[in-house]
Amino acid sequence: SDPDNRDTVFARRLHEMNERFHAEYGVPIKLRDLGVTEQFEEIAKQARYDGAALYNETEITLEDAMTVLEAAY
Repeated sequence: SDPDNRDTVFARRLHEMNERFHAEYGVPIKLRDLGVTEQFEEIAKQARYDGAALYNETEITLEDAMTVLEAAY
C-alpha cells in the first residue's frame, strides 16, 4: 500500500469528520473560534518543547510551528 495515498486518505477523512462534527454539534474548527489570540510566537515556542514533540521524527522549527498555527487560525 502507498504511504502517501494512505496519508491523503487519512487527511481527507479527518477533515470530513471535523466538518461533520462542526455542522452537527457546533464543534469549533479554527483556533479563533475557541478564543485563541494571535500570540503565535509564544505558542509556537512552547509547542517546540511539548512532550509530544519528542516523538516527532524531525525537529519542529519555530517557522514550522508558526505555519501550522497561522493555518489553524
